[in-house]
Amino acid sequence: MKNWRCIALSVDNESPGSVADSLYNPRCLSAVKLEAKNPTLKRAFSITAFIGFFTSLLVHLTTFLGINPARHIPWVWVLHLGIFVMFIPMFVAQGFTTKKDFRREIFALIPPWAGYLTKAFFAYALINFALFFFLSDGGVPQERDGKYVLHNHGDVIRELSEEDYERQNAYVLRGFSGHWMVFYLIPSLYFWYRKDETDGS
Repeated sequence: MKNWRCIALSVDNESPGSVADSLYNPRCLSAVKLEAKNPTLKRAFSITAFIGFFTSLLVHLTTFLGINPARHIPWVWVLHLGIFVMFIPMFVAQGFTTKKDFRREIFALIPPWAGYLTKAFFAYALINFALFFFLSDGGVPQERDGKYVLHNHGDVIRELSEEDYERQNAYVLRGFSGHWMVFYLIPSLYFWYRKDETDGS
């Protein structure tokens, strides 16, 4: 798999821009594009993205129960990295076009109901993130010097009880997971419905 070789070479290179330079190398992009169009890999990408979507949805819903999922399952933050794993192959497979063209081409590939569903989740993600800022007073929770505090770039907004600390952490996870759902849903639908010559249809 040539694309992994390209990434491995970029990691070995200590230059700060090595990863980006390697991924944008025409030979690397060609390798990734070919693999992203493979029918088996497309279905695997789609199923993996669906799993990411439903996992993100589950994480999101648990925060409304006053639960901080990250306290019990710290690896939930891996979902944040997973969106890049799903989106990069989609961008490469579709081709680097303008933002407007890319969005139009993506929605042209999926059924109308899937387009409406995606737009609904996107609108919800924006509203949800705005509510997150409101609930958190624009700050993030942190344990500092044996105390729980809510701070904004180091400036303490207020002290928190342990219960408030866990609630604020749940708010943070709710804010991010709202976006995770969108960024997993789009590639899951894209790779499920995309058809290429290699699909034989």
